[in-house]
Amino acid sequence: MSGGSVQSNPAREWVEAKPLPGGVPSLSMHRPGCGVVSLQIWIGAGSRMEDRWPGAGIAHFLEHMVFKGTALRTALEINREAERLGGFLNAYTSYDRTVYHIDLPAAHAAEGVDLLADFVWSPTLAEEGFAPERDVILREISMYRDDPDSYLFDAVMEAAYRRDLLQYPVIGLEERFRKLTIEDLRRFHAQNYRSAKSFLLMAGDLTPELMRRAGAIVPVLENEENLSGDGRDESGGSEEVPAPVRLHLRGDWEGGRGMALFQVPTRTVREVLLAEWVVEVLTGGESSHLNRVIRVEKGLAHFLDGYVYSLGSTSLLGFSWLAEDEHLDEVETLLLGELERLAEAPWAEEDLARGKARLRFGGLRQQETVEGWASRGGEWFANLGMVPSWAEEHAVLQDLDAEALRQFLKSYMRPDQAFAGQLHPEGNA
Repeated sequence: MSGGSVQSNPAREWVEAKPLPGGVPSLSMHRPGCGVVSLQIWIGAGSRMEDRWPGAGIAHFLEHMVFKGTALRTALEINREAERLGGFLNAYTSYDRTVYHIDLPAAHAAEGVDLLADFVWSPTLAEEGFAPERDVILREISMYRDDPDSYLFDAVMEAAYRRDLLQYPVIGLEERFRKLTIEDLRRFHAQNYRSAKSFLLMAGDLTPELMRRAGAIVPVLENEENLSGDGRDESGGSEEVPAPVRLHLRGDWEGGRGMALFQVPTRTVREVLLAEWVVEVLTGGESSHLNRVIRVEKGLAHFLDGYVYSLGSTSLLGFSWLAEDEHLDEVETLLLGELERLAEAPWAEEDLARGKARLRFGGLRQQETVEGWASRGGEWFANLGMVPSWAEEHAVLQDLDAEALRQFLKSYMRPDQAFAGQLHPEGNA
């Protein structure tokens, strides 16, 4: 992996958060002697903050455009410099954030933060780069529409969220995307890229020169808040509760697909770990409860998986499955029925312990690379404003029990709270 494999030693690691001289928050995650650094700039603006351009995908478009050059570097020079430093440069956009990152040898980290800060915070956003990159994204939109899992997910989200920008795909809708101008991108950048919801993350073998350079080049904070809004309409300050949905769609794809989503709270370390533990207990591996019942015993699905997708203070806890068309309804009914039954039923200690063991090992495996450790730390810091130690995570996880799991299912994962959908092969009902 690009972050480099190292042996994690929690006793020699520490984390500190503080504003840099210009006011931009920073998170420093120290792992002395590992020889690797991951530098990340987290921008607190994703597709959910596009209220002036709803459904246009402007956050994702801007992610592409900042790589097109600055007053100091052309697009080609940005990539050449990253490669000269031995670095791996990339970015992604989601509903609530855009993240730029470079992983490179610690010896070149000071130059790396200079490069990253330059093109993220000071892009020229020139007119000549606009049309070619728009064509690139139009091709991405076309490919995205041809993916059955994306098609089903977007349809379910659109039906469930009627007052929230979560109803739109991150990449945007083609007809709205085509209306964007270079001035729109400049405005979105000015509003969001130097706000208090953005931060610089540095993880790994952090040298004094890197820390000095970061403090000198990171820009002055301009916006105390993210000015593009929070993805909700103007009718109220509370987060929208998604509508219960049961969709049946048809498409020209082989095999049937289904999914069920639930909105769950992730405002504390306990809530985050509880949601992740629920997923492991229910769908983590062949011996997990739902895989055992639906796939092994009943033989109804070819594949069944679960996941937690962070939206900030809440997350989507979801299940996806592949099955023959005639079994899609049965899988959905059985899955939702099991969730309802398990909210009242006793749990085998073996199932609960197995889920914790998988979750602990997954965390350790992620921390083996500086890149993975940094990404996990960034998630915590972006959503909770802090980063728990591995010992703190372990203690919280140990304290979770069957009653916590039952209460979670009863409170947030009832059948009447699900927004679900099925994608049937063309020609079938």
